[in-house]
Amino acid sequence: MIKKIFMLACTACLLFSCKCSSKSGETAAKQELNAETVWGLQSIKSKKITFGEDSRIVYIQFNPEAKSVNGHAGCNRFFGSYEEPKAGQLSFSGMGATKMACPDNEMELEDMFLSNLNKVNAYKIDGNKLELLHNDNVLMTFEKTTLPEE
Repeated sequence: MIKKIFMLACTACLLFSCKCSSKSGETAAKQELNAETVWGLQSIKSKKITFGEDSRIVYIQFNPEAKSVNGHAGCNRFFGSYEEPKAGQLSFSGMGATKMACPDNEMELEDMFLSNLNKVNAYKIDGNKLELLHNDNVLMTFEKTTLPEE
């Protein structure tokens, strides 16, 4: 009788641990950057960003196959490369942007966005939320979004 209870307990533990590890594997797969997702800027250093009716959203999009990144920084489009040396680590390089003149408020936002982008060394994805980090400090937060048609 004790042997049966022990075997039952071992089987339950085994099934439970398999189910848990499978779930964590699924979560890890969802944490990756992908080309289909457009990330709309929500905040910079905990300061909420709002966009007027006439302004375009600031967004970032990753292309894992080409290891490239692009998006809109507030006034201008930007582009460059990125690397993920280890899971959760992130660095940008070869960044460039178009050079259109825009209202001061859009240029100020763009300058803040691009300067913080250069400081990024890590990221976290939790569901629809992306955090770009410098060490453990959140520099910018994004949410999954769709781009309005132009």
